[in-house]
Amino acid sequence: TSTSTSTSITQTYILSDEIYINCGGDTFVDTKENMWMRDDEAGVVFGTATQAFGTDDTITGVGASSDLQVMLQSERNTYDPFDMQYRFPVGSGTYNLTFYFVDLYKTKPNQRIFDVLVNGFVVLSNFDIIGEAGAQDVLVQFSTTVMSHTPQVIVVSFRQIKNRPLINGIRVLKQTSTSTSTST
Repeated sequence: TSTSTSTSITQTYILSDEIYINCGGDTFVDTKENMWMRDDEAGVVFGTATQAFGTDDTITGVGASSDLQVMLQSERNTYDPFDMQYRFPVGSGTYNLTFYFVDLYKTKPNQRIFDVLVNGFVVLSNFDIIGEAGAQDVLVQFSTTVMSHTPQVIVVSFRQIKNRPLINGIRVLKQTSTSTSTST
């Protein structure tokens, strides 16, 4: 007699004001106690033609602190021209998205060029990591703001122009408004 067991896994998305994603690398906690989740375990990366790579090289550049080396030394890329997406469920509010880019393999400008889109709108056009950074293994950060009037999903996608688009990390933070009053 043989028996088989099937297991069903349900991915539950939790609306969060802070999302930290390590693209292509393992989950880790930085010195500020932020948990950078592995993208494929967090259920936020989508695409059939994505792959992860990593290096042991030390990453330099503004913001390339020692506690973020784990994230900066890994990447997720796609070999399909428009296949890789990240989807972040968020509540109402204004969100700051920060993208972390390090080219671990290309060494010269114009070897890798791509667009980054947020909710279908181009936020980085003809982006060349080495062209911006000046060298391999140097961090380039880019931030943009997205407003959500109702709970929704923020979709980040990548469009290949030349070679494989890549990303090392993504941070999504809900902005808090501060009001000040003056009495006379």
